[in-house]
Amino acid sequence: MIASGIFLLDYYVTRIGWYQIYSFPIGVFLAYYFKEIEETLTKINKAGYYKYLPVIGLFIVVIYHLYCEYNFMNIFPSIANRAIREVIGILFSFSLILTIGYAGYKGVVSRILCFVGIISYEMFLLHGPFLIKYNPILSANNIVGSFYIWLAAIVIICTIFIEELSCCIEHR
Repeated sequence: MIASGIFLLDYYVTRIGWYQIYSFPIGVFLAYYFKEIEETLTKINKAGYYKYLPVIGLFIVVIYHLYCEYNFMNIFPSIANRAIREVIGILFSFSLILTIGYAGYKGVVSRILCFVGIISYEMFLLHGPFLIKYNPILSANNIVGSFYIWLAAIVIICTIFIEELSCCIEHR
């Protein structure tokens, strides 16, 4: 309910441009109902349909971006379009998570994803000030190069934080 209030407040009053405002509440919802969701996905997996869920989700996202987004802008009011973009973003994330989860279930292990998983919380904390608030990437001449430089800097800082944290825990 709070996310909906912030969504409406931002749309009608502040116009700050908060995006993905529903991601956190949906993440909390998924964590709260983890057992039920796990049981449902297990049933879907036993039926042999699990591998189709992310494909269907990604298909919907691609179709929306290729064919529907422009048409929806002309049909629906802008607040509805913004809500639809939120849903599409969450569907994309959910489909990507299911794809990676299915690969892990089948025994595929990615060292990069394991490493990023270790530093993910630190990356979450640092991407806000570095890549959202100050956004040095969009002000640069070479956006792609700047993105990778700043991403590498954040990964290095996160790795240092993890090393410092592990040293502090070992000394206790």
